[in-house]
Amino acid sequence: MLRQDYPRPQFVRKDWMSLNGEWEFEFDDHNKGRSENWNEGKQAFSRRIQVPFAFQSQLSGIADPDFHDNVWYKRTFDIPENFTGKRLLLHFGAVDYEASVWVNGKLVVRHEGGHTPFHADITDALLEGNNVLTVQAIDYSRDVTLPRGKQFWQEQSAQIFYTRTTGIWQSVWLEAVAPVHLRKDVRLRVQIAYQGEQLSEDEYRISGKTETRTIGLHTFNEHVDEVNSYFGMRKISIEQGKLFLNNRPYYMKLVLDQGYFPDGNLTPPSDEAIRRDVELTKEMGFNGARKHQKIEDPRYLYWCDQLGLLVWGEMANAYNFSEQYVAQVTREWQEALERDYNHPCVVVWVPLNESWGVPNILTSKEQQYHALSIQPKMPMEQIRAIIEGHYPSSAGE
Repeated sequence: MLRQDYPRPQFVRKDWMSLNGEWEFEFDDHNKGRSENWNEGKQAFSRRIQVPFAFQSQLSGIADPDFHDNVWYKRTFDIPENFTGKRLLLHFGAVDYEASVWVNGKLVVRHEGGHTPFHADITDALLEGNNVLTVQAIDYSRDVTLPRGKQFWQEQSAQIFYTRTTGIWQSVWLEAVAPVHLRKDVRLRVQIAYQGEQLSEDEYRISGKTETRTIGLHTFNEHVDEVNSYFGMRKISIEQGKLFLNNRPYYMKLVLDQGYFPDGNLTPPSDEAIRRDVELTKEMGFNGARKHQKIEDPRYLYWCDQLGLLVWGEMANAYNFSEQYVAQVTREWQEALERDYNHPCVVVWVPLNESWGVPNILTSKEQQYHALSIQPKMPMEQIRAIIEGHYPSSAGE
């Protein structure tokens, strides 16, 4: 079975269960699933698909390149004994583009955005024994104002555009947590008090180049949660028009990496394939990669962290502009930044590609300010130079 690796390497818990593998699957080209209550999980679907591979890919077991913008997934699962007494979180790495999720017929989460993760606490929807998980994914494959990256809106791939991705394309998994548990977006400050009097307050600082730490959450004498993570220490700065790494000029020799695989499309076939991609990049003499028009699988960033390959992180853009696109791309880009900001391999953020989807890009600073508000000291790609290089006659000075 493919893709059984832990999906979130920077926030690891031991109590988890992969839901990748064979699911029931159905095209809903006539949009009848809701009216026929497919969300209740009682409808038998006629196809089988290998999650997390989109139906357009070979590894999905379907390999259908046609337009099917409304699709349904279903599978059953039992709760492992060691999850008893804990809250259960259901995670999706990415579903393109809109997702609705039901457990035993109860809606537990909706999400919009095809490249970023989401989750739901499904504890209150669970039954003893067999549980039914149903997912509806709706895509808008011909909409050129939707954040889609290199997915082509016409029938056949051509020029610089590639096969579409609809539905689940990153891992799905369950995670067991205590009622009181750590979250990735929580900051920890330690205070020690005795009989109402504060004795000490401190923040924990780590010295050295890289460290791995286990974070524990305790209530009185009970150990209720444990998370393993890692981070790296490096300084990125711009001086005299050059990029500096740890106070030294660093010439970046990048590969423009589209992140597509022959058999999995946007989804890497295995963790080994991801690692080999990073190794091959380094063996060819590159010291970094610009992940072009794709928010990459977290396992890719993990291997870049571990093996030492610098990354330009990039948002998947729309090809044409609309007012709705501004809200869509801003929301999803922020989710991507919040997911990936702690990866030491990421040294530059690329919010927009060339002139894709944004008028007045030569003078607008809002997109830079948005990313810098989340990670103030991170370099931003200078989009002006790229536009003038591609379109010298129309960009002007």
